[in-house]
Amino acid sequence: MSFGQCCENTWAVGPNGIAYGTYRRDFETRDSVKTDVIAFDLAGVQPGWPATIDGNTSELAFDAHGLAYLVVGWSTERPARTVVLDGGAKVHPSGSADQPIVSTGTWNGAGDDYPGPPIVAADGSAFIVSTEADRTAVLALDPNGQARTGWPYRSSLAMQWTGFCGGGDTGCGQARTMPAVGQANVLYLLQAASTSGGGSIVAVGTDGRVRAGWPVGLKRAGSAFWSVVGNPAGGVWALAIEPETHGYSATILSIASDSTVRFATTVVEP
Repeated sequence: MSFGQCCENTWAVGPNGIAYGTYRRDFETRDSVKTDVIAFDLAGVQPGWPATIDGNTSELAFDAHGLAYLVVGWSTERPARTVVLDGGAKVHPSGSADQPIVSTGTWNGAGDDYPGPPIVAADGSAFIVSTEADRTAVLALDPNGQARTGWPYRSSLAMQWTGFCGGGDTGCGQARTMPAVGQANVLYLLQAASTSGGGSIVAVGTDGRVRAGWPVGLKRAGSAFWSVVGNPAGGVWALAIEPETHGYSATILSIASDSTVRFATTVVEP
C-alpha cells in the first residue's frame, strides 16, 4: 500500500509512541470513500495493520490507553459516528452509532473535505464538533460511545478560525481552532468574535451546560483566541491574538477553572 500520494494523507503519534497514517481513497462518488489506517514504529508496520474503514474519516485522536478514535462518514453532510481501533487494528466496542450531528472539517481551503477529529479525554469520553458561520453544536459521548444526557451544547457563535487571508490571496486557507478537555472532562471551546467585541473561551461541563463564570472574552474588536490547552492543575492555558497599530500581538494566558485569569504574558509585540 502506498501512502505517498498528495493531500489526503494525515499523520499522528499516539501516547504509546506508535505512529499512524490515514489515507482516504476512492472519492469518485461520494458514497464510495474508504480510509486505510496504518500503524508503525521504527521496526516497521505493526502486526495486524493496516485497517480499512468504509467511509471518509477524520484525523486520529487518542485516549490515555492508546486507543485510536476517528469520526467517520461518507461526506461531511452525513451524520457522524465514531470508530475506535485497538493496538491490533481491531474495531473496539466503544465506538458509537450514527449521531444526530454533522462533524465539521478543520480546514477551509483547497482539497477534499473530511470530518473533523473527535476531541478525546483520557478516559475515552469523546466530543464531536459541528460549526457554521452563525452557530456551533457539540455532542458528547461517554467512554462506551453513548450520547451524554444534556447534549448537544449549542451556541449562536461559530468556532474561531486561525490565520488571515487577504482579498487578493490565491490558494490561502485557514485552520479551525481545536477545543481542549480539561480536568473533570470540562470542554473548552474557542468561539469567534461577536458583533460587539473579540473572541471568547467557553467552558462546558459534563452536563452540557456552560460553567459559572464563563465565557471569558476579549474586549478589542478583531482579537481572538487561537489555541487552548488543558492545564493539569485546573483550567487552561490559552493564546490570544490581538490587533495593534502595526500588526498583531500574541499573549499567553493562564485561566483557572473558575474563569479567573492567573496571569497574562505577551510573547510577541509588533
